[in-house]
Amino acid sequence: MQNLNCMQWGWVYLVSDTRLSEEERKSLMIEAIRMYQTGKERKKVRGERYEGVISTSGRHELIGTFDGQHFDAELDTDHGKSKLSFLVAEKIRAELN
Repeated sequence: MQNLNCMQWGWVYLVSDTRLSEEERKSLMIEAIRMYQTGKERKKVRGERYEGVISTSGRHELIGTFDGQHFDAELDTDHGKSKLSFLVAEKIRAELN
């Protein structure tokens, strides 16, 4: 039986270049989430149509009622330069957050 007191959930807020496919954006969000979970500050990323770097200084930002750690991605794509921004947040035991 699952212990509901250890329930963990999160969200990602993404500002993205729409020329990237949905799968490419999801892949980059997953990389930012992994960086958040492991405390990594910089990571090289590469896909079929892009390569670049995702980085964070560890600062948190607030957008409306959503807050999270800020990440930036700077990519070279088939369409030229592209910049993305992510807010990544993790919540544990929703009643405490």
